[in-house]
Amino acid sequence: LNLQRNYVPDLHWYMRALEQVVIQAVRRLDDSLQPARQDDTTGVWLPAVVPAVGSSNDEDDNEDDNEQQQHQVQYEQAKVAAIGVHARRWITQHGLAVNVEDHCLPAFDNIVPCGLVGKRVTTLNACRRQRPASPNQNNNNNNNNTT
Repeated sequence: LNLQRNYVPDLHWYMRALEQVVIQAVRRLDDSLQPARQDDTTGVWLPAVVPAVGSSNDEDDNEDDNEQQQHQVQYEQAKVAAIGVHARRWITQHGLAVNVEDHCLPAFDNIVPCGLVGKRVTTLNACRRQRPASPNQNNNNNNNNTT
């Protein structure tokens, strides 16, 4: 793609344009997802459930405590799409990677994805399962089941 001839000769603009394409595609797939970009890094991010830490299996826990813990789900932004661009003389080569299936997640346990220490990675399917269901969402998922 020739940015100088056909678009804007600005790599930051181009990266944001690629992010926007992914954001629009994710919203089109499922409008209840909330894809976003982050100012300090490239890629697309989704709210993902934070794994519970220190969950107790004590028999003394009563059902009210367990129910209360289930309703206190915490979310944090996790990367769902990575974008890479190489440019020479404003001619670009680019790549997009969108994590869809959960089976790819264990691979990220042994690496630092995109050099982002302390940041999590997620998948579209995980985020679609983790969000609270709404009546409209159930109807949409039945009509648009494209797994």
